[in-house]
Amino acid sequence: MSRRGLFTAACFSVLIAAGAVVAWLMWSHSPTYSLRETVAAVRERDRYKFERYVDVDRLIQSFLSDYASDNPLAMAMAGALSTNIREQVAKAIEDGTTNGDSRLGNGVNALVSGTADLRLERQGPNAYFRIPIGTKGGVPFELRFHMTQVPDGYWRVDRVTNAKELIAVEAQEDAAHKAAAAKQIEDRLGQLAVIAKLHTSVSPDGWTRTNRFQVRFQNNAPTGLTAMTGQIRCTAAGFEQTISLEVALAPGEVGNGWEFRVNQFIGSTEKMYALGETSRFDVEVDSLSLEDATMVRRADEL
Repeated sequence: MSRRGLFTAACFSVLIAAGAVVAWLMWSHSPTYSLRETVAAVRERDRYKFERYVDVDRLIQSFLSDYASDNPLAMAMAGALSTNIREQVAKAIEDGTTNGDSRLGNGVNALVSGTADLRLERQGPNAYFRIPIGTKGGVPFELRFHMTQVPDGYWRVDRVTNAKELIAVEAQEDAAHKAAAAKQIEDRLGQLAVIAKLHTSVSPDGWTRTNRFQVRFQNNAPTGLTAMTGQIRCTAAGFEQTISLEVALAPGEVGNGWEFRVNQFIGSTEKMYALGETSRFDVEVDSLSLEDATMVRRADEL
């Protein structure tokens, strides 16, 4: 080969080598490369390598800040929670014990196994990827993570960008769940139906005065009832009284009756007595005890 040919070949080799170096630098300074190195760190249980590519403290603090923004108690506990979570993350990486039963742990496992569709997006010095998780109610949700390029050229995961969205979705789920539970309880409590009610003021011997309530209850439940509690309220007298009765009603059976003496030092009981015979009061059932030893209570919806 002539000298010119050798020189051309040498120049060509240098260009190829330079191109390979440039390509490697571009690849190693890409968010995709840093994310793959993060996954490799989890697989290799290398906490130091993991913390090179994940700003654990900032990630935890940003999530807790969003989570606790409307929760003063959580805000007060944020410091302790941050330390506890950091310790758990370090242990999970070093021991290889990512909790697959947790929502985030399951998503991390999907990331490590390569089954997660990350949909990595780059926007200048920012990049984003998603990890599929589920809400508390089991609805699919994608947690969106932010990556930023550091001066050395590699990328670090540093925050979750849609934590508030997750919190809002779960709050809606929780509200819907509570509403459904409350309706179910109300429907069951409503099986002890009030079919008639009457208050009378009674003075058997001229000295003892009594407020007597005749409330007719009908058991529309498929199970026998043994006891109930509830409230009687009369707006006209400013009166409110808790009632507790042994009802012993079989399915379809009707029963009634309850009375107590008037206390002259309690204005509302005196006013109730002064109303005489009236049906202007409300009855609300708060709990039912059933023959099978179970109980339905309005408080259970909380």
